[in-house]
Amino acid sequence: MRAATEGSMGSFRSRTMMEQVIAPENLRKAWRRVKANAGAPGIDGMTVEAFPVFCRKHWPRIRSALMEGTYCPAPVRRVFIPKADGSQRPLGVPTVLDRFIQQALAQVLSPLFEGGFSENSYQNCKSYSVRDPMHLSRSEISCCRILRLHME
Repeated sequence: MRAATEGSMGSFRSRTMMEQVIAPENLRKAWRRVKANAGAPGIDGMTVEAFPVFCRKHWPRIRSALMEGTYCPAPVRRVFIPKADGSQRPLGVPTVLDRFIQQALAQVLSPLFEGGFSENSYQNCKSYSVRDPMHLSRSEISCCRILRLHME
């Protein structure tokens, strides 16, 4: 799929979606986000601090795999987070490389879908909080229940 994007000189050019993902400006932005979030190492043990050296050395291979559609994310490292009630919640920690690629993909794909969310969708939408549905009136809640029954 090709999409028109504005180049650094202001002219429009055609790029595949994956070319947009691996564009240097998109990757720089993705790296800044991953670095700012820090986070624990994934299953490979690589830290955020060690990633730039690894990435420079292995980027040609990673880039090729992304462009050819053969890139395969690593398994996530499973950790358990204690909960207030004494139980534990499982959490999967991806590698820094996978977080970097996921962020680069999200930056290209999110703008394509954000405008298509319903005004009643409270999940995965920047303009809403997951707590917003708590403020619905009783009539709106009843309407939603009826609509849900019709959809099921």
